[in-house]
Amino acid sequence: MNELPINFVSDLDDNVEELRVHIRIRQRGGRKHITTIEDLQLSPKIKKKLIKDLSRTLSCAVYEKDDTIECSGDQRQEIVNFLISHGLCTKKNILVHGY
Repeated sequence: MNELPINFVSDLDDNVEELRVHIRIRQRGGRKHITTIEDLQLSPKIKKKLIKDLSRTLSCAVYEKDDTIECSGDQRQEIVNFLISHGLCTKKNILVHGY
């Protein structure tokens, strides 16, 4: 599997430390959930690669809607681990919302 480029930070703004990524969960109906990733500032090329890698890693449907990335199911902890392990953000920059 191709990895995301390590030097992705050069594509971000200079204030990476102030960057906050919000991971939210919302109930779709019954027992179904959608996990959203908001405020992840990436170039379109890297965002497309991230969506592809997330889909393969999480084994679920991942797509972009407006400026958010949506994953089917409750994938909050897996997304946090994925973002940290690929160096896209630090643990203190991630805010996980939901119950």
